[in-house]
Amino acid sequence: MMIFLSPSNSNKEIDYSYDGFNVTCMLDGELWGTFDARDYLNVSPFSPDNDTPFLSVKEIDGVYHVELINYISDNAKESEKYPDWIEV
Repeated sequence: MMIFLSPSNSNKEIDYSYDGFNVTCMLDGELWGTFDARDYLNVSPFSPDNDTPFLSVKEIDGVYHVELINYISDNAKESEKYPDWIEV
């Protein structure tokens, strides 16, 4: 699965862990939830208000590409402001 952490300026803190297709999200130190990316394949439109961290989930050549919201601060590192896709 490929992950893209899409930056969004916020004072919130968000962290992710991955297990297969499951994405566990911690928001401000509290469990937001564990989500199965397969349940969100090609669902549109996504927004941070839909109670999931997903912005998009697509399958390309048999590989899931998942875009997740990534809250960053004003003083975020360049790698957080301009992320690359990562394989998990």
